[in-house]
Amino acid sequence: MPISFLCSHCQSTIRVPDGSEGKKTRCPKCQEIQQIPDRSEAPPLPPNLGGSSSGSESDALWASLDSGTTSNQPGSRANPFGNGPDPYGAPANNPYASPAIYGAHHVSRESARNKLLGPVIGVLIMTFLGLGYLAITFIVQINEIDILMAQNQVNTPTQRAAFLFGFYGFYSVFLFFGLITIASMIRAFWVRSYGLVMTGFVLGMLPCSSFCFCIGGMPFAIWGIVMMLDESVKSAFRLP
Repeated sequence: MPISFLCSHCQSTIRVPDGSEGKKTRCPKCQEIQQIPDRSEAPPLPPNLGGSSSGSESDALWASLDSGTTSNQPGSRANPFGNGPDPYGAPANNPYASPAIYGAHHVSRESARNKLLGPVIGVLIMTFLGLGYLAITFIVQINEIDILMAQNQVNTPTQRAAFLFGFYGFYSVFLFFGLITIASMIRAFWVRSYGLVMTGFVLGMLPCSSFCFCIGGMPFAIWGIVMMLDESVKSAFRLP
């Protein structure tokens, strides 16, 4: 039989499970802490409080407390030496309670692709513009290669070989990093190769991949790096 007594503050009915004598509980109506009396010391309840609204609140509290005491039966706890649940705490089905275990929210590749699509397209556009501009300047200068060597006083075969090596090497470096950036953005679209994709976004901010268009690609590259640091996007890259 539950112990029933009146709150000393608001005079509402409080019911607690049997065996709680001498402990403390909280009034469900005024939230005041009350001392639970012994069964022999509990005053009789007035008959007009039997059907009051506070009675229903007390019944609900008693039901939650009673359900908590049932978990103290042998075999209900994983640790037989651990403390039982607090019968005077918040109910177990509290909708405002924090989750007991935190875990990273894993998302699908489609969700990660949607997050990366904007920066990927931006970096690709700037890289293609940079490579296009580089190709135009290469075609113009290759047609005037003799004039360029004459202006730089390239006369001997050794000087000519060194000049051509530097000329073609300059454009090869830009072409190499530009192709690396394009390949990494393609892998980003498929949500694969996390390290390569991160490298591509870093290259998208540098002139070595998109030439002078790196200024326009910098906001997209920073946006992509921020998205790549998102835990959900990282988890999507680890999917098989």
